[in-house]
Amino acid sequence: MEEKNQEKTIDIKGTIEKFIEAAKAYHGKMEDYYRKFNFPVLILHGDNDSLVNLSYSVDAIQYLPNAKLEIIEGGGHTFNWDENENIVWPLIFDFLVGCYS
Repeated sequence: MEEKNQEKTIDIKGTIEKFIEAAKAYHGKMEDYYRKFNFPVLILHGDNDSLVNLSYSVDAIQYLPNAKLEIIEGGGHTFNWDENENIVWPLIFDFLVGCYS
């Protein structure tokens, strides 16, 4: 029996849309989980993130008792660390210093 090598195609847009819908449904259940975080949390979020809406991070800090949100201006979902190095590292450093002072 001869096997044919068939290429599989992936519907990237459909997959991402399904993932986002699942994340939205799951997000509503995170509030109680977030409240258990009794340690400092730093959230870095790009204001140009096309995959995860900034509102998710804004909502998360409402329920994280020791959270700080830093918004990276012009940053996307995977904002480039090299391009934002002068912004990101000082934010992380200041956060860690604040945790231990």
